Amino acid sequence: MVDDISFGGYTNNGTDDGQMTMSSLVPVGGDIWSIGTDPTAPSPTHMMQCQNAQGSYNPNMMNYLVSPPIQLPNDGDIRVDFMIKGYFDDLDAFPQCDYFGWEISPNNGLSWYAMSNPYNDPTGTNYVYSDAPDVWASMVNSYSLNGLISDYAGQTIMLRWFFKSDEDTPIGTGIMIDDVTVYNDIFIAPPANLAATVAGNNVTLTWDEPGSGGGGGEEGWLHYDGENSGNSIGTNSAADFAVAAKWDPIGEHGIFDYVGMNITKIKFFPGEVNCVYTLRIWTGAAGDIAYEQTVPSPTIGAWNEVELTTPWTIPSQTQIMAGYRCNTQAGFPAGCDDGPHVPGYGNMMYWQNNWTTLNAVSSTLTYNWNIRIYVADPVTGKEYVLGHGPYEQEVHAYTDAILQEKGSTQPVRTLDGYKIFRDDIEIDQVGATVLTYTDSGVEGGIHTYYLKAVYGANTSEASNTVTTFVLPQSHAELMHDDGTAEEGFNVGSTKQMAVKHSYGQAVTVKYAKVYVHTVGTPGIIVRVFDNDGPNNMPGTQLAQYQYPAASVVEGWNWIALPADINVADGEFYLAIMETAGASAIGLDTSSNGYSYKKIATDWEPVTTGEIMLRAIVEYGSAADDDVIPAYTLDAKNYPNPFNPETTIAFSVPKTGPASLKVYNTKGQLVRTLVNDVREAGNHSVVWNGMDEQGNSVSSGLYFYRLSSDGNTVTRKMLLAK
Repeated sequence: MVDDISFGGYTNNGTDDGQMTMSSLVPVGGDIWSIGTDPTAPSPTHMMQCQNAQGSYNPNMMNYLVSPPIQLPNDGDIRVDFMIKGYFDDLDAFPQCDYFGWEISPNNGLSWYAMSNPYNDPTGTNYVYSDAPDVWASMVNSYSLNGLISDYAGQTIMLRWFFKSDEDTPIGTGIMIDDVTVYNDIFIAPPANLAATVAGNNVTLTWDEPGSGGGGGEEGWLHYDGENSGNSIGTNSAADFAVAAKWDPIGEHGIFDYVGMNITKIKFFPGEVNCVYTLRIWTGAAGDIAYEQTVPSPTIGAWNEVELTTPWTIPSQTQIMAGYRCNTQAGFPAGCDDGPHVPGYGNMMYWQNNWTTLNAVSSTLTYNWNIRIYVADPVTGKEYVLGHGPYEQEVHAYTDAILQEKGSTQPVRTLDGYKIFRDDIEIDQVGATVLTYTDSGVEGGIHTYYLKAVYGANTSEASNTVTTFVLPQSHAELMHDDGTAEEGFNVGSTKQMAVKHSYGQAVTVKYAKVYVHTVGTPGIIVRVFDNDGPNNMPGTQLAQYQYPAASVVEGWNWIALPADINVADGEFYLAIMETAGASAIGLDTSSNGYSYKKIATDWEPVTTGEIMLRAIVEYGSAADDDVIPAYTLDAKNYPNPFNPETTIAFSVPKTGPASLKVYNTKGQLVRTLVNDVREAGNHSVVWNGMDEQGNSVSSGLYFYRLSSDGNTVTRKMLLAK
């Protein structure tokens, strides 16, 4: 009965379908759960509200809202959450006050357990809640829950919410819920080590199967924190909690590059002498203990670098956390930096028997724990611990709750194949045993490729992205280096380096091809000069382009330059002006004679080698004026952005089959506009913003792909409603 409910095969978009039921255990209080509207709801406009017609709630209530049965998946890290908003107040002491609760039943409603203690652990804590966030917020995040119900994998569960009020006149508006979601955290490994080679108009991709990554990370310390400046966290009394840094299986904060390597040391900053410190490594979303080692005599108020008794091998497809347990009698035992925090990664905390974050416990504490792990390559012939063994359960004195430890295994999933993407458009799908693919007849220019692994109905995150360059027709690559950088070359901030190029006839400079030996912090400022300076040195600046820092990679970088850099005699200089922290450009030391630098006021030769700055130019024919221009494969839409329709003008070079298709940003086909035989020449077609079923598509970025005679071009367009 709430927008965007989706679980166990049950969905609802705001209609009363009778599957979510309401009841009242106190008849005098009435049953006021109902469907309502709120323009600020997470997915407007409908939500579920426990609110009366006067915009408040009733005294003497015990109102329940119960979900239909929900069939959970058979494996994975299964979580549940919902969005909540409300306001109520009661000056009476608990339990004679107003509160709400959230419960789960694994046996068709015969038993109900608090979601703070979903497995009914006799030593756990069963919470109800005597307030509500005044803006829409996640239940799990608002009350430091984890929402995990993985132990019920494969079973059918039900959820219910209740709101209880006493006999006092209510103060407030009640509660509202929306976006109830049960979801499954499934790690799906992406393909690894994608590489590309170009031969003519053919691009050949090779890759490794999912999960084969690892060992490629550099040995050293991994961490999120800054230095300690005297900060540490605690209750200033006896307490038992754990602190950790977290890494995901993949992604921005992923451990994937280090799979198969070993954590050999942990460094931390203890702050209390009357504390027992135990180093730990946890795995999985539930935070199962995988390794522990007591630190017998830590140095307080200083970095402690502890070598693990048994190096611990980083597994694939697994979230890991590393840190320590503090069982303290006083003080502030856990050292931290001054921030800013990396939320959900540098500030993880096991507090009151749940994993949460430091700032969720106290919103003013936006710091990272001083925790660092050292990763190293395995030593041949030495055995390492993978996974974890049994450990004794521990009782946290402040709650008498047991820190549960149980085995954690990743489900085995069948790889069905790979989806291949060029320039963010899916171009093909191949089988699970295929580890190479040739993309034939690729249009000239810069192209990016990545892959996704397919596991049934699921697809992985993208592999690494590779950038390739296919030399277009009537283009030439000008160079003086042999392709090998023996060393890196810099000239200093505000200084310039340049390479002289000559083709012998009029050209248009289209691309710079720059070899980066060592990546720096800023982007690359590329300049093109005519050779009309003194002694035919760089003179008139014809163009300048700043290649963004985020795009700079080690190795070759293809940089598209501004249009219409025309050089009548074919002689010009391609240059770089450095800024502070600039990338070192490759230097081929096997030859010299075409490279120059400008350190002061004059250009002077570089005598130690050739700077690896190549130019890609478009040339014409001396008889061009006498030749009827041939049609090229091209497409352009107007207007762009558009609403509600746009015209796509396109041309094909020869008569034959042609197709023009529209895709969304996920690479899914939205609409086929052309799929027939077209004469060589210019054509146009109108897209009205509808998909194949005649439904109006949503606003956003779309791609259209023109294919003819084995070649394709892809362009972008923006639908702005």
